[in-house]
Amino acid sequence: MFSTKERLKRRTPKIGINRENFIKLLVEEFYQTTDIEAKEQVSANLANFAYDPINYDYLKQSNVLDLFLELLGHVNPVLVNHGITGICNFCLDPEIKEQLIDPNRLKFVLNLIKIDTEPGIACNCVTIIIFLLSPDIKDSLKEFTIDEILKNYLKSSDTRLKNLATILLEDLQKLEHTLPFKAGDTIKTKRIITQSDLDKFSEVSGDHNPIHKAGQQKSPIVHGAFLNSIISGIIGTQLPGPGTEVISQIFSFPNKCYPDKEIEIEVELKDTRKIMKIVYKCVQDGKIVFDGEARVMYKASSSFLLSTFFIIISTSNFAYGSTIRDFRQNALIDSAKFSSSLASLGRNLTNANNNPDLTPCTCGIFLTSQFKKGSTEQPTGNPVLMSEINQVFPCNLAGQKMCQNKCLDSIVKHLPNSPMILCGSVDRDIHKERAYLWIQNCSPKWSNTNLSAGREYCCKAGEYYKCPF
Repeated sequence: MFSTKERLKRRTPKIGINRENFIKLLVEEFYQTTDIEAKEQVSANLANFAYDPINYDYLKQSNVLDLFLELLGHVNPVLVNHGITGICNFCLDPEIKEQLIDPNRLKFVLNLIKIDTEPGIACNCVTIIIFLLSPDIKDSLKEFTIDEILKNYLKSSDTRLKNLATILLEDLQKLEHTLPFKAGDTIKTKRIITQSDLDKFSEVSGDHNPIHKAGQQKSPIVHGAFLNSIISGIIGTQLPGPGTEVISQIFSFPNKCYPDKEIEIEVELKDTRKIMKIVYKCVQDGKIVFDGEARVMYKASSSFLLSTFFIIISTSNFAYGSTIRDFRQNALIDSAKFSSSLASLGRNLTNANNNPDLTPCTCGIFLTSQFKKGSTEQPTGNPVLMSEINQVFPCNLAGQKMCQNKCLDSIVKHLPNSPMILCGSVDRDIHKERAYLWIQNCSPKWSNTNLSAGREYCCKAGEYYKCPF
């Protein structure tokens, strides 16, 4: 979201070291030096690099996760803090998540949450468990009596820690309830799509391509979107079932599908984590005509990422170097009011007019100096940060809301390091400016969501510093 390989090349001097080699050198320095201050400096840099997904492959190549885990058992509290914050940033990577679920690695985080009650460290530990939470780690959590620890956190004077403990306790309660499905569950059914079905689908979708019409060619072809809609119907009503939200899909059409012939349909649930994987295929005359996989969220956890944007502003703020900046809580909302607002948003999306025009979604972060609040004028200059969502949405109010929510989902992953990310992206000094989310959906013009992290940023020479009162 925050960097590209081209950007890294531009920022690397001709005689400089590229990011991959620089990370390797940092790891070598950490293990070779006996100086504690040098270890603190190196571990802080590695934890900073873990905020940006573009560095994930480089960090994995150098086994930085194991380095972070080693730090959790260190007697130096600074190194412990760097280790847990690095893991908190890094656990968003799917491969790293799989490794952390392993009980032999997870125990390092759980051991730390039992012995260290410092709010910053505890916040990072709880956040990691929230992202990892699935039936796969259920037994490990019971063994470490995580419920009792979280209940003690509810008494904490630290608002961040109380909010995080509340979220995790709610998620644990949902996990205790027996789900109506399990990994490996499969739905098999058969379907014959008639020419009449194709004609109706053409009317609804607006796809009047003659290849789907009888009489226009020898053998009409079934719409690919029609096959996908059948799979979507099974996912949304049977497996996992009502309330399921599709996050992403990858699919292909290896062979043509024809009307008035039987289609064998198979949908299988591969796992039951927060974001579940489903594989599916449609077979006609022994040939696969449609296959793919989908990532979905079941209704029990579908609002988590969006809600955390408002509830958690930061779990740790790293400065470049070996020190950790003071945390400031800037934006909290009442959870009951948020649930009500979320329900209202769901109703608005359901009732929104359907528009067949699908457009891409782009997220942009602009500073207050780039636009006039309350004005309809476009912001000046380029966004400080920009991300393109790999999905398309309807060009209407519902689509704009969906685009906005996807942008929020993307942003929340990087909030803990927002000061350093923002300051490292601007090419000028800034003083007491706020950052606002803008989106592009139905037109090339930017639309202000009026959503801000609720804090002021100060940067000098590309580095963050605490704004004066």
